Amino acid sequence: MATTPSLTPDLYAVLSGTLDSSAMPRILTGFGNASQNNVQHMHVLFQSTGGGIREGIRLYNFFKNFSIDLALYNMGVVSSVAVIPYLGAKTRKVSRHATFMIRRTQTTNQATNKDTVEAPADLFDKTAEGILREHINMPANRWAHFSHNDLWFSAEQAVKYGIAHEIVDFAVPADAKIWTL
Repeated sequence: MATTPSLTPDLYAVLSGTLDSSAMPRILTGFGNASQNNVQHMHVLFQSTGGGIREGIRLYNFFKNFSIDLALYNMGVVSSVAVIPYLGAKTRKVSRHATFMIRRTQTTNQATNKDTVEAPADLFDKTAEGILREHINMPANRWAHFSHNDLWFSAEQAVKYGIAHEIVDFAVPADAKIWTL
């Protein structure tokens, strides 16, 4: 989204890939451009298999407090830390064939002092789980399973447990431009 000529009140965009520190400036600039150009509703096809926990939490907070009406659409897979920012959107939609996966925070395998790795990893894991529990309402046995395993969700399960609000496809009007974030 390098240049933004006169945008309409509804903007359609695609945000895909790894959520890492190199992607954050591009993503935040794209949303900032939309905000500066009087966009009122953003419809974003969101696809990611994860990335950094810091970036996931940053995007969650950004999406949750974003002034534009934001709808995120999962049309394939949103997994690992990417579920966190997905939950920050005011409106969350999922295609009937799409899936979600949540997992515990992954830590670095670099040789370091045990305390320098475990303390931040534990903090990030607790923060991520707090966000998940704030939005996801699933049975205790599923949460217990999450303690040691990845959890996968179909579109129907995602709506049932509160990850997504409804099952619907990302449909762009014929005359709309699709931006890349």
